[in-house]
Amino acid sequence: MKAADVVVIGAGIVGSATAYYLAKAGVDVTLIDRRVPVASGTASQASAGGVRQQGRVPVEIPLAIYSINLWTNLEAELEADMDYRRDGMTVVTDNEALIPVLSDRVAQEQSLGLDIKLVQGSELHDRIPGLSPRMLAGSYCPTDGHADPMRTINAFVVAAQRLGVKMR
Repeated sequence: MKAADVVVIGAGIVGSATAYYLAKAGVDVTLIDRRVPVASGTASQASAGGVRQQGRVPVEIPLAIYSINLWTNLEAELEADMDYRRDGMTVVTDNEALIPVLSDRVAQEQSLGLDIKLVQGSELHDRIPGLSPRMLAGSYCPTDGHADPMRTINAFVVAAQRLGVKMR
């Protein structure tokens, strides 16, 4: 059996995307996962599918901003429906003592180029109908979104296989 240039262990979102992008760059890749035929994504399967930039450590924000733009054409590139939607995301708190912390995080993320703002009171409740009245404030990023984790994993795996990635 011929050895691969790169062996990726785990066909979750990180592993499957890594295998795809390496293959796209011309690297000979083998993707190994404990489940077949396509992918399982044990940790990825348990995620809520958030495609987000906010709430990350500052060093990750520029990469997250760059990455969110990849999602614009990713379904077309992978030739798959991942149920991706850029519908914004709000992280909320009901703890008044945390509002200054949230406000500081929003200001820091804005300084790094993220389109995000602090929303409070009626603006928060108008944005999210049915939100518990206990919620006091939130950070809203309109370019955050969601995708179906398993559809996304499978889209990356199938596209990687089309590029010659071998599954084991």
